[in-house]
Amino acid sequence: MEKSDVMITAAVVFAPAVIAFVWVMWENSILPALIPKPEIILQANELIEEYGERAEEVAANREYEAWYRSELTDQGKWKRVRREITRRQRRN
Repeated sequence: MEKSDVMITAAVVFAPAVIAFVWVMWENSILPALIPKPEIILQANELIEEYGERAEEVAANREYEAWYRSELTDQGKWKRVRREITRRQRRN
């Protein structure tokens, strides 16, 4: 086997894994980070207003539900909301 054949074979074998990794990183890390901070704060305010001390638990449940439905961007959004609520609760 020539060196070029090995390179092509390796590219064909590893391409799906690389594409899947990039897609998961895009959906779970990059897109949620692009959600504006005011939108995250608004969601946190609404949960705190409606659920009070249980707001963090509700946000965690919504994060889990998004994970269960394989909605990675939504999961990342609720993770940011949950972290905002946790930050506020620790501050108070």
